[in-house]
Amino acid sequence: MRRVHTLRFVGSMAAAMALAIGAIGCGSTSSAVTHTVQVLTPAQEAAKTRAALAKRYLKIVAPYNKVGDAVGSGPLSSTNTAGRAWINAAEIFANHALRLGATGQVEADIRALVRASTKMIAAIENVDSAAYTNAAYEANGAANVVRADLGLPPPPH
Repeated sequence: MRRVHTLRFVGSMAAAMALAIGAIGCGSTSSAVTHTVQVLTPAQEAAKTRAALAKRYLKIVAPYNKVGDAVGSGPLSSTNTAGRAWINAAEIFANHALRLGATGQVEADIRALVRASTKMIAAIENVDSAAYTNAAYEANGAANVVRADLGLPPPPH
């Protein structure tokens, strides 16, 4: 439910004079200016904030996902081009995600996603495919939680 308050202000000194003259019987009218101020309920404000966070999240995760899609299922290591590109994208994503401006549970869930992504980086750098697989499952689950927090559907697979 949206509450709207209307405030009336006299538009100018001339209008104020016309109002004063009209008050003493000269028959003049005023031209009042109406300003509408929208007051959001806490739930509306939270939804607006969540939508803004979701928009920023999608913007910062897009390059990370694009690199991940390009890498595919090929071998990853910190010495090959694909692995290095993925590590760089993951680090950039983590840096931006932590500065997203989320609070409370959303912030905690974003931190969990960044931790899982960091585990994936370590697994690539150590050429540990089992650790990478585990971290990837953890990261996918954490990403789904963050997306749900932000009102986004799960990513297409």
